[in-house]
Amino acid sequence: MLLSISLSATPYILDKSEGVYFSSYEDKSTDKTLNEIIAIPNSNFTISPTDSVTHFFSNSVFWYKVEIENNSSNPNTQSLILSAPWLNNVDFYIYSPFNKLTHYKQGILEKFSVRAHSNNKINITHIFEPGVSKLYIRVHSLDPLVVKLNIASVEEYYKNELSQRTYRGLFFGIIIAMMIYNFTLFISTRKKVYSSYVLYLGFFMLMVASYNGYLYMYFLGIHPILNRGLIPIFMLLYMSLGIVFAQNFLSLKEHDTKLYKLSQKMIYTVVFVPSILWIIGSYQYMIVGAILMTLFSSGFMFYLGLVVWLKKNSWALYYLLATTAGSVGTLLTALTVISVLDYNEYAYRGVEIGIVLDSLLLSIALAERMRIINDEKLTIQKQINIEIQKNKQKDEKLIEQSRMAQMGEMISIIAHQWRQPLGAISATCANIRVKLELDLLDFSTPKKKEESLEFFLEKLSNVNHYVQELTTTIDDFRNFYKPNRKKVTTTMKNVVDKSIAVIGSSLSNDAIEIITSYHGEEEIIIHEHELMQVVLNILKNAHDNFLERETQSPVIMIEVTSRMIKISDNGGGVDEGIINDIFNPYFSTKDEKNGTGLGLYMSKTIVEEHHHGSLSVKNLNDGSCFEISL
Repeated sequence: MLLSISLSATPYILDKSEGVYFSSYEDKSTDKTLNEIIAIPNSNFTISPTDSVTHFFSNSVFWYKVEIENNSSNPNTQSLILSAPWLNNVDFYIYSPFNKLTHYKQGILEKFSVRAHSNNKINITHIFEPGVSKLYIRVHSLDPLVVKLNIASVEEYYKNELSQRTYRGLFFGIIIAMMIYNFTLFISTRKKVYSSYVLYLGFFMLMVASYNGYLYMYFLGIHPILNRGLIPIFMLLYMSLGIVFAQNFLSLKEHDTKLYKLSQKMIYTVVFVPSILWIIGSYQYMIVGAILMTLFSSGFMFYLGLVVWLKKNSWALYYLLATTAGSVGTLLTALTVISVLDYNEYAYRGVEIGIVLDSLLLSIALAERMRIINDEKLTIQKQINIEIQKNKQKDEKLIEQSRMAQMGEMISIIAHQWRQPLGAISATCANIRVKLELDLLDFSTPKKKEESLEFFLEKLSNVNHYVQELTTTIDDFRNFYKPNRKKVTTTMKNVVDKSIAVIGSSLSNDAIEIITSYHGEEEIIIHEHELMQVVLNILKNAHDNFLERETQSPVIMIEVTSRMIKISDNGGGVDEGIINDIFNPYFSTKDEKNGTGLGLYMSKTIVEEHHHGSLSVKNLNDGSCFEISL
């Protein structure tokens, strides 16, 4: 059929015109042929006032026509590129000035190999003969229709393609760099906020790559149906993971359970609504639902950031700014795609530009958040250190208080241990005095003088021996009460022997038998005086218990190994009703004796906190058993 009808839209002049202005026609029946479209009067076509034509979701087939004029005398090879890469079925029909028809079949549902150039956008290359050619484009797509045709020479095409690839490399480079950076942080910290952000950026990148045709171009060129099906799936994962990231970044689960539960419901809504639309409707319904959910989820993420920021969390400001950039970009892209806004390359790429800003700002936000968390940790650690120091000082005061309480008890022990040497000294002095008063010492002859001198020397030696006993007793107590926090290398046997040296006489005076058994003398590093205090506390408590209960044949058995001291007695044991309380501070069974209730508490503190060991008690058949383990 010869084409003689003039098209009513403004003709496009090769190498001169700026934009292609179409006349468009909607074929609701979807079955009209090219000849039938040619026969339709121009008055039934709509002339576009701009060089881009947009339509909302529709099942109709849309036809576009325009005249293309080659004013030169030579054939002119031109590339024709449609801006929207997601259109399903596109047919180019070109009548030459001699009415020769050339047909090109394109679209994202065709194999990628049919394209003239390896480009994510639908494109063909055609040789225009001198004169006026007529171009008809038939488009049928389940997605929103954005039809903007760019016509350029092959040289111009490659020049534009170079700038597009530069943009593409910059865009994906920034996203991948942010993913690697945050993945590295996740590996080092194991914090979910970083892993969720990596997944969020990853599925955003896949979403952009799928609807812009990059996946189709590089990986799925022979699987166009799979590529189309992945677009809404990546959209849903991108939205839901964005909310998961918001949960982790804003710490909703820990600090705002109400917002956390609301965000959980939002995730289910984002996934559930488009999926149900796909099941009960069609792919087209799902795309509509996914785009609407994209807008809804972006607004919701902004809402989460705003709420947290208004609660005086300064670090949430970066998140709020980042979400604002991402939300505005998503809104511009969505409104452009669904034909609410006229097509504009910057508006169409709004989501990409917005998410790049989003990722940069969120990286700053993550860094700021970690800085604040680390500052808070340092502050908390300082407070903990202060409290530890206070508790340490408190423990030291309590230890000293416990020692002072013991000192009163030990004075009686000193009196017991001094009684015998002092009595012996007194008897010796009386003996000498009697000898002198009765003139029983004879110095008249050398022999008598020698005997008298031997008597004096013997008595003086006895007095010196008794004085040494007194001095030893004083030294034992002085060493025990001397403040000494340094650790020394010694054995558990030495600790027990020195403790018995302090309290042994007092126990012997009350007929208390001490039985010791030693197994191993391995040296250990300990606070010797503190551990002696523990042993003395247990022995003194056993002593008091024997006297209070008037125990017959009292016996204390001490078993010692290289890292354990076990002290048991036959004093009847500890009342089961209080056995779990005896290590509590200020708990005492000796109120009538002015007991402080600090002895066993400080003993447990010394063993478990100062020596990282354990102090326990249990009842035996006829008494109790305390076990010190280091």
